[in-house]
Amino acid sequence: MNAILPASARIAQIAHDGLKRQGGQTFENARTVGDQALAAIVSEAGATPEAVYAAAARAASTQRLYHQSAYATQNIALTTLASGINGPLGPALASLGSQAIHKTVWHESSLAYADGRHIGARLLDAIRDNGVSGAETALASAARDAIAPYLYNQSAFQVEAEAFARLSSNVQGADVVTTLAEFGRAARMKCVDNENARTVATPILAAIEKTSDTRAVAIAEVARRAAAVKLRPKTASLAQDAGFARILTPRGATLESDLAALGTAALNGCEDAEEQRGLGHEVLRGIAQHATSYTARQVARVANEATSQYLYNRSAAAVHLDAFRLIAGASATSEPLHLLAELGKSAIARTESPEDGRRMAQSVLGAIAIRETDPVRAAVAQAAQAQTKGASRDELATGVQRFALDWLRQSAVTGASVQPADPAQTDPYAPLA
Repeated sequence: MNAILPASARIAQIAHDGLKRQGGQTFENARTVGDQALAAIVSEAGATPEAVYAAAARAASTQRLYHQSAYATQNIALTTLASGINGPLGPALASLGSQAIHKTVWHESSLAYADGRHIGARLLDAIRDNGVSGAETALASAARDAIAPYLYNQSAFQVEAEAFARLSSNVQGADVVTTLAEFGRAARMKCVDNENARTVATPILAAIEKTSDTRAVAIAEVARRAAAVKLRPKTASLAQDAGFARILTPRGATLESDLAALGTAALNGCEDAEEQRGLGHEVLRGIAQHATSYTARQVARVANEATSQYLYNRSAAAVHLDAFRLIAGASATSEPLHLLAELGKSAIARTESPEDGRRMAQSVLGAIAIRETDPVRAAVAQAAQAQTKGASRDELATGVQRFALDWLRQSAVTGASVQPADPAQTDPYAPLA
């Protein structure tokens, strides 16, 4: 009789028989029956979605699991196969995963959530390998990578549950970057601690870097690298979240303004100035690499170099924040000289000590002297740098530096390049604009 039935009917019949035979058995025996039924369906179904579905359920349930967990997975799969897979395969596998991991054995031990974690991993593999859309494949792959490192079982379980919930709703046709960023923000919040959240978010950011969206790629890369420096887990996790949030935020005026906004948000999430300094350096390096404007690249490079000296952490962090502010507010026509002079003046005003301000302003003047193509401006920067190098008092040096930087800033605005008054003939203690 079975020989003349269509394939779908034969598959349904095998599934019905398997469910019937599982009834009234011990979990161990029911597990054996379920495995036999799934194997028969894989053999019978050929190259069909039912075969892939049955094979995935079998792979998930043949791992080292409690018999009850394996039986529950098989039972859910056979029930679906008995009535037929209605709709795309990806959401069907995700629905199986969502149900199966919540039917696993719960107990008080270090293995709590372990069965669900193992079952979910195999079903994510199946979705990744058989997905029919970019978003579906990318999400399953990112989730699988996120649970691969060392994590608490509960964290991995919760990340899988979040992924299955999103995949069950059918993400076919969805934007890949948006799908991954939204998943990243949600998944990190499901982890049991900040260290796990940091571990989970890292491969999700790396997955965004593999997309073709240049803006998202740059933001994800900078956020991932910034979170990898020596930071407390909470700070690193917040920096990653700032990256996801920036990706999901409407596009800024320029890529560098988006990266500067990321830097500001990440630094505001730090617990102390030491973290701000380390994180700020990484974001500035990212802006120098990815910025589309010459001006933004120069400001980022000079700020990074100027704050790499022996300084108070609070001094360096303050200049990093000012550099982000200047980069975010710059336009396509902004003069590098104008912003560099602003940065130098800010370094003097906002640093922790006059000595720190002097050192950073000296670095900024040196950078201007090297980069400036106008001979008069370059000479002014070079002369101010030379005059203050051997000054006996920091206050005297910073007075001359402020004078020179203010003139350079004004010359960038007006386009003037006339010789300024001799700074040595001015009162270095007089208030300067």
